[in-house]
Amino acid sequence: MSDPADVQRDLGRHEADIERMKEDISAMREDLHKLTEMFAELRGGKRAVGILVGSAATMGAFLGWLASVFHIKPEGLP
Repeated sequence: MSDPADVQRDLGRHEADIERMKEDISAMREDLHKLTEMFAELRGGKRAVGILVGSAATMGAFLGWLASVFHIKPEGLP
């Protein structure tokens, strides 16, 4: 049989290990939350860039259409 003092020492060590694990899990949750926020900001930034690029492409297409309708050519072209 195990000595009661050994059992108590093992229980104390296990409790300390469990507390460290709880702290580690808490730190991991904080890190995960920060990563989630970063990805959300990145996704929002991608949308903004996509809207700007799409708007510029639409404006360019519209100006090209206007030039073709009114037969406008840059100087120097035949």
